[in-house]
Amino acid sequence: HEMASSMIPSSLCIIFLLIITILSASISASKKIYDVSLFGAVVDDNKDDTSALQAAIQAAIKEGHPNAIVQMHAGQYDVSSTLQIIGAHAGLTFAGVSAGSTLLLYHGVTGVLNYEQSFNITISSFSVDFAPDSMPFTAGTIVDIQSSSSSSSSSDSSSSSSSSSSSPSSSPYSLDIKIVPPHTARAGVPAGAIFVYDVANKRPAFGPDTNELYQSGASPSIIISNSSSVVVRFGLVDKPSFKLGENVVVRYDMGCHHAITGQDSSNVLVHGVTVYTSWCMTHTTLRVTDLHIVDYHVMPGPGRWLSSLADCMHFSDHRDTLSISDSSCAGMGDDGLNVHSFIFNTTSIINSTSAEISLTKSWTDTLNVGTGASMTFAHVDSPFLPFATYKIASYTQKTDTTFIYTFTSPITGVLLGDAAHVTTTNSLSISNFSVIANRARGVLVETRNVIIQRSLFRFTSGPALLFQPSYYWGEAEPGANVTITQNAFDGCNQGIAQQRGTITILPDPIQTMGVIQGLNVVSNTFLQGVYSGGLVQSYNANGLRFRDNYIANIGNSTSDYPFYICNSEDLTVAHNNAWRGTDNNRQGYVMDSTLRPCALSLSRGLSFSNDAFNATFTAPVMPAPSGYGVIVL
Repeated sequence: HEMASSMIPSSLCIIFLLIITILSASISASKKIYDVSLFGAVVDDNKDDTSALQAAIQAAIKEGHPNAIVQMHAGQYDVSSTLQIIGAHAGLTFAGVSAGSTLLLYHGVTGVLNYEQSFNITISSFSVDFAPDSMPFTAGTIVDIQSSSSSSSSSDSSSSSSSSSSSPSSSPYSLDIKIVPPHTARAGVPAGAIFVYDVANKRPAFGPDTNELYQSGASPSIIISNSSSVVVRFGLVDKPSFKLGENVVVRYDMGCHHAITGQDSSNVLVHGVTVYTSWCMTHTTLRVTDLHIVDYHVMPGPGRWLSSLADCMHFSDHRDTLSISDSSCAGMGDDGLNVHSFIFNTTSIINSTSAEISLTKSWTDTLNVGTGASMTFAHVDSPFLPFATYKIASYTQKTDTTFIYTFTSPITGVLLGDAAHVTTTNSLSISNFSVIANRARGVLVETRNVIIQRSLFRFTSGPALLFQPSYYWGEAEPGANVTITQNAFDGCNQGIAQQRGTITILPDPIQTMGVIQGLNVVSNTFLQGVYSGGLVQSYNANGLRFRDNYIANIGNSTSDYPFYICNSEDLTVAHNNAWRGTDNNRQGYVMDSTLRPCALSLSRGLSFSNDAFNATFTAPVMPAPSGYGVIVL
């Protein structure tokens, strides 16, 4: 009996090992590896791998094996056009070894990767960059400013050359820019945008040095060289206000080609990907359900002054869950993140259940919203205050910009010209996310059910957080049910796109009452810069709670108030630490009366407690030294 009992554990172990072996074999069998090298992709040979990579993807999609993996190796793959993942219904992973070892190097003006009508997609473990002769921007120092009607208005003689007069610009004005390595010179490309750059602080210029221009239709660039430097002459449509000696970034005008794009897909994970630059935004989506971004980073390459030309991430009409964690966006030419739906226009009432609805902006394929989606309506004079929501039964396309929708019930109250946008049960979760030293805003919040926590916003040129549903841009919906907690805001809102607050609530157009519903700003740290202005610009907020926040290094202007308020309701401010150190003699806010809707003075329910800016406590969070995260104290 003793021998028998001693053998039982050994028998169980053998059975357990057999079970594990069978399960492992089953899991292994459930996935199929499509090694890109078997399709002709060879690392580090400086030959185009586009066809081979696409062939591996197509094979995985065609065979439809559950959870197929298109596997890349360590090394550099050269790519010349956008890779396509379309119709991957069984699930597909497109992966390298890691962002530090697998590089997709792109050549030409192109996107990177597009996924459509796919499910259970994972994009993982590689980095993206463009070859030096395919960079979407350059940068350097202004050495000459010219007008075509006269000789050089001013110049740096050390960088001029005999060839500068042999190829005059056809634009009325021009800038000569001495290129600073590692940036490269290109001939034949027009400048689409130019902004002043602060080299010492590695960010767009702040305060009085802020300057930029946007243009289209300028003449192509001309390269002017001598023995010590390379100078590029860029044509300008209008007279510039730049100065000699200013450092600038030049974004080329060659069309908008986003890096990673997605549409009409679900259950998407982007993990362990780094993008150094792109010809527009780095990740955009339309109608993607359940999107998760983890360990995703956009940053300038070594020594460069810019990463992507435009937004780091831009997600339109997202469905259900959108989460972003352990990620960072640095040095972009526009916003860190924009999440929104689209505003449409009711152009005809056909019958009691049908209406003709058109685009307000020429966004591609945005009306194809899907049967079963719900559409919310608001009258044109108050486009951010919905009065009814109806479910779509069916729809047909009339033109590229107009669809006819039939709803499951009578569309009572809908009038000609009413605004409409798709409403879904969605949520946005942001955690341990950094936006650093970009040209515009940190996050544009135009969605509902939002939590932003343990994140860092450092040197964003505009507001760190902007709540701005915009009829002009055709973007909805008003933010609602938002929690902002344990974040660090460091030196934001001092440059291009500056508003009146590090957190700005500013519908476009401004309304007569609160439309941004339920904001809780709790236990954050605000390190205000010299030109940051106020903490919060509250235009049309309804139900804003601002408490337990730590504030330091407030700007140098005595006109800066903590809060700038216009037509807001139910606003409570309590238990925040001192504004301007010992200066507690101020009421803590100013009512804006400069704009017509604000001059109506319709704010009500404002509560600023005695300790609104008079409490004493340590900072809830502080920026990490690296700038890519926060340290919770």
